[in-house]
Amino acid sequence: LARIVEHVGKNFDPRSKGLKIYSSSMSGPNVLRQRMIKAGIRAKRLGNFAGVGSGKTATGVGLFTTLHDQGKVKRGIYAVPGQVQQQYHSDIHRFTEPGKYNFWSSPGASRAERLAAYRNHDNHMVVVTHQALRDDTLHLLSQHGIVPGADESNISEHFNAASREQRKAWVKQLMDKEGMNFGLAVVDEGHDLTRRRGDPGSTMANVIDAISDNTEFYSPQTATPTKNEPAEIHDFLRKIDPDKYNESTEAEFLRKYNSNTTGSVDALHREIAPHFYAEALPSGVTRTEHVVDGLRMTPEQQTAYTDIDRDYQKAVKAGATKNWSPESVEAMKRLGPKSFEGVPDSEHQAVAERVGSSPLALSSLRDNGFARVIDAHPNGVKMQKLMDIVSKERADGKPGVIFAHRRETVEQIRKALADAGHRVAVHHGGMTSKDKDKARLGFSPEAGDPESDILVASDEAATGLNLQRASWLAQVDTPLTAKTHKQRQGRIDRTGQKNPVRFYDLVTDTPYERRARDRLARKYDLGAIMQSSTADVDDTGLAAHLNRVRAETKAAHPASASAQSLPGVAA
Repeated sequence: LARIVEHVGKNFDPRSKGLKIYSSSMSGPNVLRQRMIKAGIRAKRLGNFAGVGSGKTATGVGLFTTLHDQGKVKRGIYAVPGQVQQQYHSDIHRFTEPGKYNFWSSPGASRAERLAAYRNHDNHMVVVTHQALRDDTLHLLSQHGIVPGADESNISEHFNAASREQRKAWVKQLMDKEGMNFGLAVVDEGHDLTRRRGDPGSTMANVIDAISDNTEFYSPQTATPTKNEPAEIHDFLRKIDPDKYNESTEAEFLRKYNSNTTGSVDALHREIAPHFYAEALPSGVTRTEHVVDGLRMTPEQQTAYTDIDRDYQKAVKAGATKNWSPESVEAMKRLGPKSFEGVPDSEHQAVAERVGSSPLALSSLRDNGFARVIDAHPNGVKMQKLMDIVSKERADGKPGVIFAHRRETVEQIRKALADAGHRVAVHHGGMTSKDKDKARLGFSPEAGDPESDILVASDEAATGLNLQRASWLAQVDTPLTAKTHKQRQGRIDRTGQKNPVRFYDLVTDTPYERRARDRLARKYDLGAIMQSSTADVDDTGLAAHLNRVRAETKAAHPASASAQSLPGVAA
């Protein structure tokens, strides 16, 4: 250090206004991110389940750069949601040493451009969407004739029908032919690829599993690994350790861990601990949550809500008695209008009989109708309350994000805010990748002034996006899963946030929404199993007892504690 100080110091003028001196630190939350990288290298196949906004992108990039610098991996493939592909491009620039690594991430690129990127050995990191990686892999498999009897039109069916070992072998053959020599696979938002019980798995999940089975290092990343049931946990274990966890072990796994008892939760946490790194890395800012509960619907809403329930009761009765009168058919049409679109009037009764024969379908139509009335009514109580919240937050100049599940609700909110004079942008699944990224950058520009102060988004934007410019976030509806609820909040409460954040959940006093809040609480309990800190796994149960007894023994007999048997424990 003494030898280089005189050469380095002369390049800096401490009086310069533009001078930025960065303090390197190995403490604080960065220690946990470094542990994730080291654990991933040691385990080779390890799930990264750090909390929402914990910097998993930086950790995923750091995993590759560390492996590359150690000479263990030459190239990495990153499968990410479409809405964050451009963001990955920016983050790799931000986190890596300029010029040291080549990477490819080009939203909207053609298949020819993607295939060239896969084949180019100068690309250290290739970032593509989940969908693009699936489609490109199937295309190449059919082009090379690797899957017997399959062509472009039926490659998915043939691929899915094969065993996991066969799919792995086919993809290995393809990677050898194409020179797609990836040593690391990182799957961002990996919860989108998990299977539920009895589900054979989507084509996307099967393709990406086959690719990751052929890489020495594998890191599925998500802040919300479970959405609905323990079977999704088993599927994550299958992805990471297919030799130990497979189709034949699922039933026994669920038998052991499906009960929500303290003992089964503790045992499940211990079983998964070697395969996942779970750690909450808080943003460090103050967060406040407001559940705006007990909202009473407007008279217009209440009438519409009652009408839906009445139509539902008529349809249930007609389905049970198989007596579809003209009145009950009309009730069915109001309950599920999309089922009758484009259908001649003469066939409406047949449609009503078919749809109405399923109690599950009827209850789903009823709940969808309730949700439209509660969340999307233009003269509803939620719209009124939301406008109050926006007025309060914007009076202090604070930008914010609003989430709503339905695209029609997103548009209604946008219009109401624009009419009130707010600068507002939208982000939903009906937009192109280019338009979605334009909306994101208009709200959170990487340079220059923002073009909007409020971003109204559907669940298309619930994962991955960095929207730290916002300091408040409102959820107009109650999501079906705790995963979505938590991911929405993670858009603003994440690494890099510097301001206190506030959250608003708008909840009516209706039975429908009370059931939704109860469901949300149950699913948060399930998710907590997967996200309990792996560092704390020895602080509970028998391990905690042993540690406590050791500590007590050492305190009582410090000189001989190491040689003594533990009281009450067999030697």
